[in-house]
Amino acid sequence: MLKLSARSEYGIRLVKYLVDHPGIASLSYVSSELGIPDPILRKVSQQLVARGVCLSRKWRNGGVSLTKQSPSLYEVLIAMDEDMDIALCTRGSSCNQENDCRISPTLKRFQKGMESLLKITKI
Repeated sequence: MLKLSARSEYGIRLVKYLVDHPGIASLSYVSSELGIPDPILRKVSQQLVARGVCLSRKWRNGGVSLTKQSPSLYEVLIAMDEDMDIALCTRGSSCNQENDCRISPTLKRFQKGMESLLKITKI
């Protein structure tokens, strides 16, 4: 079910900071600017780097930057392993009411609409 985790919120906040401050940003500095504990922000950034949303530069003058100018909210949430489904049937799972369900088509249309909106919503 779509309910943002704290890690996803931190991921969105980090990406928003990087959108507003182009170039390479030191995670220690960003941590203090955003009020996110450094170890947590580092784990969040590692996940964003692993999923291709951010790039990482090590050593002197190191930090993170975006791989593209303005990622979508969808890209960040997927990178943070957020569960984007609004109901079990939108995930493809079946339930005991599958044959008689009258709301499944509506939920599936809503799911598609929500994902489309998240894909066009730039951070």
